[in-house]
Amino acid sequence: MTYYFVVLANRAQTMYFFRILKNYGCNVNIINTPPSISSICSISIRFDPKDFERVKKLLLSYNFSSFRGVYRYEGNGWKGSIRKVF
Repeated sequence: MTYYFVVLANRAQTMYFFRILKNYGCNVNIINTPPSISSICSISIRFDPKDFERVKKLLLSYNFSSFRGVYRYEGNGWKGSIRKVF
């Protein structure tokens, strides 16, 4: 299984960007941010690999102050690798 997720340090900005992505037709979900990425309890936006370029373009156009990165998860369940890609 492979998916990407966006990490924003601000919950309000995360939910705002989630709604933007939904409006642009992206298949998105809210997930808990993996503890290896954030030491505090936070949420991230999970999205499909096919939407990577669209998400990247929208991130650049909105310029969120709390943006921390886009990560790629590859694996199965809790056993997988996470790598920052943007």
